Amino acid sequence: MRHLLLLVLFLTFYGCSMAQEKLEKDASCYVVVFAEPFVKKEIGEIYFPEFQLLDICPKRKPGLKYSQAKITITRDGKKIETAFDVVKTFANQKDAREFVEKYGVRDESLMLYEPPKCKIIRVVGLPLQKRADAKPKPTIALLDTCLSEEARERAHPAITFEENGKRVSRIFEVIKTFADKTEAERYAKENSIRDVEISEEYTKYVADCRIIRVVELPLSKRPNVPTAPKIALLDTCLNDPIPQQRPVIEVMRGGKKAFREYDIIKIFADRAEAESYARENGISDADFNR
Repeated sequence: MRHLLLLVLFLTFYGCSMAQEKLEKDASCYVVVFAEPFVKKEIGEIYFPEFQLLDICPKRKPGLKYSQAKITITRDGKKIETAFDVVKTFANQKDAREFVEKYGVRDESLMLYEPPKCKIIRVVGLPLQKRADAKPKPTIALLDTCLSEEARERAHPAITFEENGKRVSRIFEVIKTFADKTEAERYAKENSIRDVEISEEYTKYVADCRIIRVVELPLSKRPNVPTAPKIALLDTCLNDPIPQQRPVIEVMRGGKKAFREYDIIKIFADRAEAESYARENGISDADFNR
């Protein structure tokens, strides 16, 4: 008997909870706002803004006193002042957003969704216009994903990313490229770009192609030219559209020796700077012997 009573109580509570989630009126009669509680229990208390569901089509019976409070909402581009009743207060932004999406209620708070991500940092293969004989190089780049109507009429590559909890696909243009992960992360921090993703493909590329060595500068084959040893970051995966005369260096890959042409990307002031750079950018092949 006791178990039966508990089951009845549970079903009653569950049924009431479900009933509370049903809208009694059309969705157009409700809005979600972010504001301090309209009904304050304690005078003088500090109240923080909350996400609240308001009924903006309240029923008013003649002869009864109601709150004179009104709220301004936007309809068809116009500001409208209306009376309201507070239906419920949401525990957090996520709950309010899920309610809006489930019932099609209007979001008057304009805070449930972040603005479109127009600037993101990703790894792309450059050049984007691939030639049949060209191998794209993984490059960290700043992308513009909010292109104009005119730009959308032209052919563009597309990228998929997460925005407001959903996967979206948009065409993009490359605004800027970065030499390495350190430069990209510094730029993101300085320009408040929160969506930065460095792919595994780029990590593998750096591990294979970027090395740190001591080289004699300048790189000249002319006799009697004074040179000085410098610690340098080298790119050993060159893909020149036109063959170039470049110096060659030996590397070990998969237990085998390989000779690769290289180009100098960066010169370090000392070994400490080079080692710090290697740690930050995932470079494991560093040799400081001359």
